[in-house]
Amino acid sequence: MREKDRPSQCCLLLEGWACRYRMLGDGKRQIFSFHIPGDIPDLQSLHLKVMDHSVCTMTAATVAFIPHEPLRKLTAAFPGVGAILWRETLVDGAIFREWMTGMGRRSATGSIAHLFCEMYVKLEAMGLARDHAYKLPPTQQDIGDALGLSNVHVNRVLRELRDNGLITLQNHKLQINDWAELSKLGGFDPTYLHLEKRDGATDSGDTEGQLVFANGFLVAVLVRLSEDHGDDVGKWFLEAGFGRVDDPGEPKFAELDDAQEWIQRRLEKG
Repeated sequence: MREKDRPSQCCLLLEGWACRYRMLGDGKRQIFSFHIPGDIPDLQSLHLKVMDHSVCTMTAATVAFIPHEPLRKLTAAFPGVGAILWRETLVDGAIFREWMTGMGRRSATGSIAHLFCEMYVKLEAMGLARDHAYKLPPTQQDIGDALGLSNVHVNRVLRELRDNGLITLQNHKLQINDWAELSKLGGFDPTYLHLEKRDGATDSGDTEGQLVFANGFLVAVLVRLSEDHGDDVGKWFLEAGFGRVDDPGEPKFAELDDAQEWIQRRLEKG
């Protein structure tokens, strides 16, 4: 997705890494953020018609697309979903503020240390990192473009961190050997990430749900009914269907497989 585009859908990153960036007139690039599975890097396009920056994948990636119109209907019907998306944009702003602070006031060493800590905490929350180790696809050039540093400067800092025994970085796999010292060096405090365990947001007692995609597009939202629903407890309910899957009859299914098979039949009707 490029600057000046007018997207009609948001993308949900399911696998791989992505980044947001802008290209300057002299060919230099500024990366604004790195994104991991679970992120919606272009969520603002739901309300801002024209992209003021670009989005690209940094690795092989799997992306699901959520058309704007169904997403608007979903947030209107279920304010809890809208609240989660609103919270996502607020956390995004908090991360931007932290990056601005780093670029303006941290040393090069502190900035890179802080970035390594931030990415570990985010990846660990998604179950994609543990024991202070994770895959780090960004190149030295990418890191420099994100932090306003030259490739030479990034190389020098990485060598310094290795020599001091704080990290091991090989074949894009980062091992943080001394978390306490690296986080101290970067002045890292994860408060700005606002990570917390949250239940589903269906405006009821139902907390287990699943998004269903077909050909990369969101077609349905399924929710498992809680004890609040009496004899229907444990059944799967079509919370929202889009296009051919829309059904005012509000069907319920004994098993998740039954619901998925029903959705597939609706899609095949054409």
